[in-house]
Amino acid sequence: TTTTTTTAGCAFVLFGSTRVTSSQTGGDVVQLTRLGAGSWAQTVLGSSNTQFPPLGSQPNGNALDPVRKRVLMASSAEFPNRLYYLDLAAPAAGVQPVGGTLTGTASNGAMHNGRYYYVAQGTDQLHEVQFTSDGSAIQQDAVVAAITGGSKAHYGFGDIAVDDAGRVFLVWGTSSVKELGMYNVATGLYTPLLWGAPSSTATLQGLGQIAFVQGQLFNHNSGSGELSLVQHHDGSTGTPTLQSTGFSSALFGDLAGSSSCVYL
Repeated sequence: TTTTTTTAGCAFVLFGSTRVTSSQTGGDVVQLTRLGAGSWAQTVLGSSNTQFPPLGSQPNGNALDPVRKRVLMASSAEFPNRLYYLDLAAPAAGVQPVGGTLTGTASNGAMHNGRYYYVAQGTDQLHEVQFTSDGSAIQQDAVVAAITGGSKAHYGFGDIAVDDAGRVFLVWGTSSVKELGMYNVATGLYTPLLWGAPSSTATLQGLGQIAFVQGQLFNHNSGSGELSLVQHHDGSTGTPTLQSTGFSSALFGDLAGSSSCVYL
């Protein structure tokens, strides 16, 4: 059992999946729990390599389902991609499959209102995945928006995160440009918040995997493991910048969290 500290009854947690090395080690599902300012606990919940080999090549598209209390991951080793999950109430049971397949390649993912969202790699198409009532299978995978009308379909990921208002935040780009953007599903408006050459600023250089916790957007640098807070993440009060938490985790290929309250 993982001990967590809570804020207003909510667990302050993030979940990552470690990168798989050339020797095929890694693929661990890891829980990060904030203990205090600059202090986090890191707990390995299970390994997708030993518990479900299809995920072993690289767990990706991570998303935290706060209602069913599970971490979802997409398998990049199968085409079409499939979703798998780790039950946080029984992590020893290992990574289990979700019935059905995805219609796109999910190298990013986030949950909102019980649905899984991802932008298919090689497109700017936002997919909404609905599940059966018990969550055991995919009921529908539908494209709900072309975020930039196709103008940035050549961008790669990166990651996405969704806040409580349903706004989708994206870290994506090419070898010559990196961009933090925000897509408002309600209005259909995409807003670039920060962009430029990937190494032109410390913030752009550090942006990688993102996830919300209780309304705050966190960022994980896949190269260094540094965990930071994205200040002014929606651009309404200033230019987005990274503020270090003073903590570095294992190197994750993806990150998951929830803006909604999570009770563990």
